[in-house]
Amino acid sequence: MAYQELLQSIQNKEDNKDASVLISLVNETGIHRNNKTRFSEEKIKELISLLEKNRELADDFRSYLVNLFSNYNALSLYTDAGILPGHGFFAEAYKRLEYKILPPLKDKSKTEYLVRKIFYGKTDYRVIAEIDETLWLQLFEIININADISTWQQNNVNSILNALMILSQRITAIGLEPEILDKLPAMEDLQSPFFALNREVQHYVDSFKEDPDYINNNQLDYLQILVMCTQCTDSINELHKHKDRYGISIHLAYLMLRLEQHVKRLTTLLKLIHTIEKAEFDKTLFIFMYEVVHAENKKYSIRKHLNDNLSLIAYKITEHTSRAGEHYRTVDWKEYLAMFKSAMGGGLIVAFLVLLKVLAHHHHFPPFGEAFIYSMIYASGFITIHLMHLTLATKQPAMTANTIAASLDNTEKNDSKMLKTVQLIAEITRAQFISLIGNIIIVLPAAWVIGWIYAIMTGNNLITPEEAHDMLMKMHPWQSGSLFYAAIAGVFLMSSGIIAGYYDNKFAYGRIPERIQQHPLLKKIFSERRLKKISGYLQHNSGLLLGNLFLGIFLGTAPLLGRFFGLPIDVRHVTLSTGNFGLALQSGDVDIPGSLLFQISLSILFMGLINLFVSFGLAIYIAVRSRSLNISIKRRITQAITGYFKEKPLDFFIPPSTIIKEENKVAE
Repeated sequence: MAYQELLQSIQNKEDNKDASVLISLVNETGIHRNNKTRFSEEKIKELISLLEKNRELADDFRSYLVNLFSNYNALSLYTDAGILPGHGFFAEAYKRLEYKILPPLKDKSKTEYLVRKIFYGKTDYRVIAEIDETLWLQLFEIININADISTWQQNNVNSILNALMILSQRITAIGLEPEILDKLPAMEDLQSPFFALNREVQHYVDSFKEDPDYINNNQLDYLQILVMCTQCTDSINELHKHKDRYGISIHLAYLMLRLEQHVKRLTTLLKLIHTIEKAEFDKTLFIFMYEVVHAENKKYSIRKHLNDNLSLIAYKITEHTSRAGEHYRTVDWKEYLAMFKSAMGGGLIVAFLVLLKVLAHHHHFPPFGEAFIYSMIYASGFITIHLMHLTLATKQPAMTANTIAASLDNTEKNDSKMLKTVQLIAEITRAQFISLIGNIIIVLPAAWVIGWIYAIMTGNNLITPEEAHDMLMKMHPWQSGSLFYAAIAGVFLMSSGIIAGYYDNKFAYGRIPERIQQHPLLKKIFSERRLKKISGYLQHNSGLLLGNLFLGIFLGTAPLLGRFFGLPIDVRHVTLSTGNFGLALQSGDVDIPGSLLFQISLSILFMGLINLFVSFGLAIYIAVRSRSLNISIKRRITQAITGYFKEKPLDFFIPPSTIIKEENKVAE
């Protein structure tokens, strides 16, 4: 048996500090084989069975492990493994990129070096997590690492005590960072938990070094440190809780994550020292082992670095857009018809955008000038739609996706909240449906009428027959890249929603409204009341205004970028394309076959669906990821939507009757 031969070889070694046996044992478990969890579980059961039958082998294995790990310096393992360094987000990202290309020198005296030699697979941490935890705890119980710290080797004890001091001092230092103090001014008080924690840990370590029995006789000091850790965690939660009020930056997100990691590691080490109950000690030791292996496997992962740090930013941005998305839902017929009228107004504005773009095209500007003019035309039109409280259907998904993701919070194992989420999806779906109908039902005839009026006033059609034919062929479903370009437009629509949330967050974090009110020049120009009104408007609308501006820039410059780089980059926006279709139809000199009309109409339908689904899909993916929602929710929400659709399919297209609505209110 491979295990027995490896374990017996330990008895024959004079020096039990050779890592090769442990490396071979881990290899034998198959942990390095990704997606082979069952195989690894069987191999671990085999090892457990062997050690249970032969206690002498188990004792030798324990002695081997203790001696092996005692030969390495574990201080940096306790203080740094899985914890972000202090040099900042961008510096750490650059360092990881550099080490990806040219790995750093390895310090063979540190425990991290040993961990990397044993768990060298990039996905070892994942396999460890997938293996039944009870098997690990059984193995730890049989190996029987002593939970009494007084029996540990002195160098191991000193490493943990020194780590406690380093961690507590770092926590205090991070808690005193200007960005933290600015958001938590109470932390400037010397009684803040960050100060108190450092004092308590200093007293704890000094007392322990003077008297090793201190930990057994002064349990209250240990509990007091845990209270301080809890208060530090509460302070971090306070930052999370109120980030909607003051926003968040990459640097602040980085500090908050470092703070969380240090407090968690300090708590883990204290539990290792004080836990006497063997089962609890083994579980704490296993959790720490997993954290260390995970940290070493992903030590230079740029993707993990970005995910860990940007999730807060993404959450904050999507939180802002989810608030905007609350406006894009229809509960009753009154809201439904109001959305329809608003969308009709938006379609009318788009018809004039089509006119302005054609006029600009006839001036034959150079490529950059043409892209700039197109961008400004689109941006001004989208901003006008916003200012007039009108609706552009394809702008909704990027906002509403985040509203849905927000409603998914805490829905797991809660059927009533899941039902409300499904009803919210139905309300949003019918709002998007009626707004799309409202846009198209107006933009097509409006563009035709605009072209007709232009022809009467000037004596010439707005576009020539050749231009009309070219315009139609650019919308053809398979003789052009229109459907692919519609997907690109969907990406831009989603991006504009993210940008809107980003600037809302930026305005909150930078306290722009307050700064506007205190600007010395503006105070001389405007009255206090007027200045407060201006700052309030910008606070609630700046993100949406800038999101519309960037959407116009995206749509206006995409064709130029495609020509410049020689790549298939262009956009097809359903409402704009419908307006172009209306202009082409108005050109009376064009003989358009019925089959082509059908094909273009079909293409416009698919453009709309692609615009909506791409922008919605990407936006909800980002929103769900930013909220770290359980993947099982996806299956439950899909089943719930399917069941609701089978029962009430019309709810996704028109509001329910007033009677049903009133019954729902009574039920609630």
